[in-house]
Amino acid sequence: MNDTNMKSISTVQIDEITKKLEEGVKALFDSEKYMNYLKVMSKFHNYSFNNSLLIAMQMPQASLVAGYSKWKTTFHRQVEKGQKAIKIIAPSPYKIDKIQDKIDPDTNRPMLDSSGNTIKEKVKVVIPAYKVANVFDVSQTSGEPIPSLVNELSGDVEEYNKFIEAIKKTSTVPIKFAEIDTSAKGYYNIEDKCIVIKDNMSEVQTAKTLIHEIAHSILHEKDTGIEKEADRNTKEVQAESVAYATCQHFNIDTTDYSFGYIAGWSSGKEVEELRNSMNVIRQTASDLINGIEKNLSMLMEKENDYSITFFATSNAEYPDQCEMYETENIDEAIDQYKKMIDNHSNGMSGIGFTYNSKDKEDIYNESQMMLVSGNKLCLDVLDIDKFKDIEEIKFSINSIQNKIPHLINPTEQKTHSKGKSR
Repeated sequence: MNDTNMKSISTVQIDEITKKLEEGVKALFDSEKYMNYLKVMSKFHNYSFNNSLLIAMQMPQASLVAGYSKWKTTFHRQVEKGQKAIKIIAPSPYKIDKIQDKIDPDTNRPMLDSSGNTIKEKVKVVIPAYKVANVFDVSQTSGEPIPSLVNELSGDVEEYNKFIEAIKKTSTVPIKFAEIDTSAKGYYNIEDKCIVIKDNMSEVQTAKTLIHEIAHSILHEKDTGIEKEADRNTKEVQAESVAYATCQHFNIDTTDYSFGYIAGWSSGKEVEELRNSMNVIRQTASDLINGIEKNLSMLMEKENDYSITFFATSNAEYPDQCEMYETENIDEAIDQYKKMIDNHSNGMSGIGFTYNSKDKEDIYNESQMMLVSGNKLCLDVLDIDKFKDIEEIKFSINSIQNKIPHLINPTEQKTHSKGKSR
């Protein structure tokens, strides 16, 4: 089958799945379906709205999905025979040759030859495109046990104190605890730009209220105080949805949440307007979840005998001898790597981490380990006993694979090459 036929098949598949998405958006705003979607989204918060909805439509009980090869090579699990794939949309960019003006790096102007004519050069240009991809839920696989991605919160007060501290650190506005005369458990003061939480509540209720009010503070960041009633209603729906999804992600009790009003709120709204609101909810929940997880990880690290920082570098072979950006946040390192890839033509930009141990005799103290080199994942680090069980490293690799899906996975390449040999 030639490339043209393959592209036409891919286009038909994308058209079919897009139509299903439109129908899914329209049918979403029923109380039970909406809550089910938010539950799914809380587990796949780094996925796009489209893919979260597609997973919710095809397998509402899904908890962890991956492609066939990833289950085999990364998780050492096998998709069971006869299992039906969940179809999602995946990036499938391709390169074309393009003739363009050659730019002088010093002047940022087109270069001229001896005759005064603009010098042309052939460059590779990446064209964004998409394809339908197959993934499977963990319940459709068998094999080695997988680590828990989110530990359930127990009733341990010390553990809750850390969790609540992590939530507070995620807020961009001040938080204070005080007696509240009304029945409200907390509120966001738009004028003073601060959050007030009722004092002496249970740990669970305090966590839920903090998450809800932080969601409000994020969504109301640009409020003028004179919004239309419809805008205020939308903000309330969005804040409630973000709080519900975030609590679901961290296994915090959500039995008191209700979305009976969701059908009335969505009535009369265009699909695009509803989609925009859902994108706001997904992105806000994702940012909040990632922020809490990062802060919780840092608080837990204080009890460990080591710390980890991430970096992006313009030269993966000699990371600290070239342009280097250091951060405690893997997402920031990923963003900087993407910028470096755009700005450097050598293709050797990378992402890594620095391991610092309190034990100065630790042979790995101050070592720099690469996670990405050029366009390839570096998973060898997981073969090192010191690093293979560190959750922060495994979490960072998962984030890289989610946010840079086109990276070459050497372990998958080996699997494919073995399958082709006779």
